[in-house]
Amino acid sequence: MRDMSRAASSLLLELFFFRLSPRLSMRFVQLLGEASALALLALLFPFVLRLSQGGMIGLFLIAATLLKRVQFLIDEHRDNIWEEGLSNKQSHWIFASSTTALFLGTFGSVFLFFFVVKSTHGAAVVERFFDFVYQTSSIQPHVPLYERIHSLVSLLINNFMVLLTTLLLTLIYRTLGLVLILTWNAFVWSVTMAALFHYNLLKTTMNKIRFVAQSFVAVSPHLLIETVAYILAAMGALFVSKALTLYPMSDERFQRSAWASFQLLVVASILLLVGALVEINLPRMLLPR
Repeated sequence: MRDMSRAASSLLLELFFFRLSPRLSMRFVQLLGEASALALLALLFPFVLRLSQGGMIGLFLIAATLLKRVQFLIDEHRDNIWEEGLSNKQSHWIFASSTTALFLGTFGSVFLFFFVVKSTHGAAVVERFFDFVYQTSSIQPHVPLYERIHSLVSLLINNFMVLLTTLLLTLIYRTLGLVLILTWNAFVWSVTMAALFHYNLLKTTMNKIRFVAQSFVAVSPHLLIETVAYILAAMGALFVSKALTLYPMSDERFQRSAWASFQLLVVASILLLVGALVEINLPRMLLPR
């Protein structure tokens, strides 16, 4: 097991550092809890100080805090293949599940923070704090779901544009690019979903518990599928980026890295197609107009 303490990028990460369990289920819970706590602290800092563009500052702090943790996971992935003798599939799964846990931890904390602040301080405060998300995403909670998704083709175009951005950012900026993709998507998606959820929870005529349950089942599958797709694509771009600077293209190691990256990209593309099909059908089946 690699020594994470040497790579800690902040006091918080050192305080939260613990040896990751060899059991994937426990490891997932550990990383989920770590990301949740670190994200919540990063949001509280600018909120308590009432800083302008607090959401943007919180996003920056989350990315900075998780940077070395993600680098640790990347180094661990490399060691699992070349030193520990694990197969590519096993190593990919460990890395993908670990980074997904970081994404979900960040997503959950931002969602909870948004919901609590809006409920206790009002819409004006939360919209001012997350102003850059409202401006970027053009959040309109009153627009019905069936008017947001126009067609499967438009949805796929949007998702593959995000995939392309993921590839370029990770290819050029490597670990930083991957962290930016994780934190940005977790941040923007969670604020958007929280805004829609809060608005419709107040407006719905459904039983509140039923509404919460159906909303979760309707929305979470495609988010999780797309998250894994972007992580796999980023992994592929990361492998190629490093191979380009380490080996000549004629080298067998470069070719192995390129082939592994291609396989990851294919799987990511298939997952995006599946995610789009789920996104366009499942919410409409479970949630009334």
